Order: sequence, then structure tokens, then C-alpha cells
Amino acid sequence: TIAFDTSFGEFGGKIKGKALDRFGVIAVLGAMDTTPVYDTYYVFSAQREVPCSVMGRGMRVASFKINPDFALIIDTVNAEDFPKVTDASSVLGDGAVIEYMDRCTISDTLFINEIVSASEGIAMQKKTSTRGASIAGAVAVASGGAVVAAVGIPCRYAHTPVAVMDRADIDAVSDICKIFVKESDVIIDGFIEKTRRA
Repeated sequence: TIAFDTSFGEFGGKIKGKALDRFGVIAVLGAMDTTPVYDTYYVFSAQREVPCSVMGRGMRVASFKINPDFALIIDTVNAEDFPKVTDASSVLGDGAVIEYMDRCTISDTLFINEIVSASEGIAMQKKTSTRGASIAGAVAVASGGAVVAAVGIPCRYAHTPVAVMDRADIDAVSDICKIFVKESDVIIDGFIEKTRRA
């Protein structure tokens, strides 16, 4: 087996290295110091990229076992702000990416809006393209229809020997995770109330 010998490095507020799509773990770990209001499970899954009918082999097993009612999915999103690209759906350094839809999932807009409202003041951007897919679809399918929302960390050159992320984006996603755990009653109860009205 031959692999690139890539060292981790920092430059201008950004980080570079291999397998940076694992940095979602850092964002979630920061929230684990917060005492949750509702029963909360933290899942770190593997084999997201293995081709299946729904992405996220490890997450499907965990979701089937836990059977959540609600799930906040943290993943990476391809940064699309390349030269001459005028309609980039996610930009490195512009904050957490709120994903309304991807190839496998349509997230609940009311649920996302409650998360966004609770996270006011945190840098966020809306993903407007359906390119790529998160593991939110695996959670929704395996749990029999959990209400899901996905938040991504922009990553340039993902799945290459030298991926790039912005520290500010990681911090923004981490802050959203903390708020979600701390104010889960406000977010979930607000969602339930608005669903009843709809």
C-alpha cells in the first residue's frame, strides 16, 4: 500500500491535512460538556462513503438501534468557491453550512428554522445545491422517519491528501452543536408547536 505522507498544518486561519472530513467529531465533542434537556445520544459513525442504497452504513445501524425522534447531523460539505465560480453553494470561511436538501435527504424546514433561530449571531450560509449527500438520509430511513437537520463544515479538496478547512467554520458548527444541546427543549418544543399549527 502506498499513501501520501501529508502533515497537518495551519496557515492564515485555515488548516490543511488529510481526512479533515473527520473534524465534525471536534464540533460534536465541544457540545458534550453541555447538559442536555432531553435524552441525547452522540454517534460517531464510519463507512459513510461505502456505496449503498442510502449512504452511511455505520449510521444506519446506530439509528436503527437508537431510533431517534430528532437528529442533528454534522458532516463536511464541499467548498465550491473556486475561481470563476459565481454560484458557489458553500464558501470557505463564511460559517456553518445549513443543508436543506441533498441527494438522499430533504430536511424538515421548520426544524432547521428553529435551529437557525436559536443560533442567531453565529456565521451561517445556506446550501442551495443538491450536490453531494450527508448521512441524514441514513438516519431518517433507519429510524423510520426521524426529523433530521444537517449542518456542514465547508472543506476544500475533500478526500484528497491535502484538504483545507477554515477554523472559523469549525467553531461556528461547534457553537451550533452546543446551542442545540443546551436549548433542545426550545428548539424541539418550538418545532412541535409550529407543526401543530401548520
